[in-house]
Amino acid sequence: MFDRVRIVVCRGIYCNEGRRADHLLKALGPLLEAHQTGTDLPQVKVETANCLSMCGAGPNLII
Repeated sequence: MFDRVRIVVCRGIYCNEGRRADHLLKALGPLLEAHQTGTDLPQVKVETANCLSMCGAGPNLII
């Protein structure tokens, strides 16, 4: 099992068109909070990136 997990959300020009990546980031907060409350699951760190070089499939995130 992993000690920690990292999620990277792309906020590049194509992934965040129409603020799609921003909406994804906003939705992740409550989900992760519920996931981590009272469990022994690994901590999750959310980061953003300017580009993940997968623009045609956005909004993108990497776990």
